[in-house]
Amino acid sequence: MLAQSLVRHGEGTQGILTSQIERQIREQTAGLVRSLRVKIDGDLVVVTGTACSFYAKQLVSQAAMAVSHQFSLSNQVKVA
Repeated sequence: MLAQSLVRHGEGTQGILTSQIERQIREQTAGLVRSLRVKIDGDLVVVTGTACSFYAKQLVSQAAMAVSHQFSLSNQVKVA
């Protein structure tokens, strides 16, 4: 249903994947990452934001790769 909604709003496949990655990260980190942003640049997924621990940053990587395993990942989340 989410995918159909995004397509209707013109985001296309890249927007759908970005939304799926963001949702997966939010679910896996349970609010441990603030200012989360996901961008897809070619075959690279770039994730930014601020995590409260290195553990939370690792959860970001695991969650993102679970959804986008065919892409490379650049986890630029800062720990603060």
